[in-house]
Amino acid sequence: MDSGPAWESGTDVSVLHRDDPQDTDCTGSKAAEQRVLLHMEPRPAQPQIQKAAEKKQWLRQKAEEASQLSWGAFRSVQQHKQRKQGWQLPLLDPGDWEAQLRKHFRGIFNKVPTAAVEEEMQQIRRGLEHLCKRTPWRPFTPGEVNAAVARWAKNKSCGPDGISHEAMQAMLQHPQWEHIILSELNDMLYKGAIHSSVGKGLTVLLPKIAEPTHWGGCRPITLSSTMLKLLAQLLLGRGGAQLQQGGRLQWSRTRRQGVELLAILRRVVRMAKDWGVATWIVKLNIQKAFDSVSQVSVAQLIARKVGGIDEKDQGDNHPDHNMAQPWEARLWTSLLQARSLHIATGDHVTFVEQTNGVRQGSPDSPVVFAALTAEALDKAVSQTAHMLGNARGPPPPEQGGAYMDDTYLWSHDKKHLQATLTALETQLASHGLAINPKKTAIIYSEDAGGGTFNIGGAGVACLPYGSTITVLGSPLTFGEAIPNLVAEAEHLSDNTEIFCAPAPTFGKD
Repeated sequence: MDSGPAWESGTDVSVLHRDDPQDTDCTGSKAAEQRVLLHMEPRPAQPQIQKAAEKKQWLRQKAEEASQLSWGAFRSVQQHKQRKQGWQLPLLDPGDWEAQLRKHFRGIFNKVPTAAVEEEMQQIRRGLEHLCKRTPWRPFTPGEVNAAVARWAKNKSCGPDGISHEAMQAMLQHPQWEHIILSELNDMLYKGAIHSSVGKGLTVLLPKIAEPTHWGGCRPITLSSTMLKLLAQLLLGRGGAQLQQGGRLQWSRTRRQGVELLAILRRVVRMAKDWGVATWIVKLNIQKAFDSVSQVSVAQLIARKVGGIDEKDQGDNHPDHNMAQPWEARLWTSLLQARSLHIATGDHVTFVEQTNGVRQGSPDSPVVFAALTAEALDKAVSQTAHMLGNARGPPPPEQGGAYMDDTYLWSHDKKHLQATLTALETQLASHGLAINPKKTAIIYSEDAGGGTFNIGGAGVACLPYGSTITVLGSPLTFGEAIPNLVAEAEHLSDNTEIFCAPAPTFGKD
């Protein structure tokens, strides 16, 4: 009499895996075994084993992508290597750790009295309000919003609002939610102020070194709300072109690439060698650039370039140019005026007042800062252009350039270069910025006679002949280039999984 399938008769199915796979009963037994295994409790170490396997596979995939010249994948691999848990514990040991934390970040983000900043910002807004009365109000449209979110990257961290990029994109597909979001954005555009919940961010600290011993060894990273990112990109879509207009020496802008600045500097080096012209190249470091810049200076730049306001009459007359957008400029000044930082350390959040520096975590901040430094650099170079005499061979292309806050000056005349440095320091100081002489590097095309330059109140000597500076991640030197390539190749042991990844011979186009 047939006793039925093995799983109904109580037969031990753990030994059936050795049976003939062509046998029908064996196939049924294997199905029964799979059912039993699915209902078994997982072993205690099984989740950890699976997680480790997934992590290993992820690292292998990132290494292969990095070998295909993917900078994002290379950065992910490097960050994984440097990641270490518990680095913040020594900083939290003192009883007054929060007071020390607040004191440190106030020294960076709260250098200017709050009342002085508020008074000047209100004066700028009043001038823009006069122009708003003569300019039609244009609400944001669904097309603008959809164009902004279409470029968003996926799998990004959420801000304090808990709304991911994917969630915002999904909500905009629903007519009711699209109407609510548009109403919220247009309400801020009409009132010229962002809502408190939209402007609130959360700042986390990442270590600059493996084991920081003070709060200066930490780098603040701010997570902004998704609505703030959307609003900033809408303002960039409308006024970004006017804001970046005239930035001749800034290569971090629309229709420019950083590799063009690198090509210009390499051409300067080649001309100095071919024509035997003594040439200096200075790589400047602006001290805490994004954190120290004056909010008033940035607001004045936006009011003038985007809003069309004339600084002399504060908007009492008509707009300064036909492309003026005072409604957008008024909201933009409210967006960039960050008043506080909320720094998270573990489960605790520390409040720190902010009166200088761009809004952390906002997409418009790098664009605005680049436009401001471009204007300062252009003014400094223009003031000293008449001092540059003739040299053997063709004149060098430009006399300076910048990519974001990385600023470079070059010249074949020492007096001209010193005058340009002084003029640039004056321009930057008017915006609350200063050059850090300790991190400034100067290379000279000859083995002697480079001399010393006065930068930031200190004497900065030229580096020894053949020294290398880094320009956007690429080595630059007046010496031999081959040793630099050999030195870079010595990093093979640190990036073995990237260099030895199974990548094709040809890289990406």
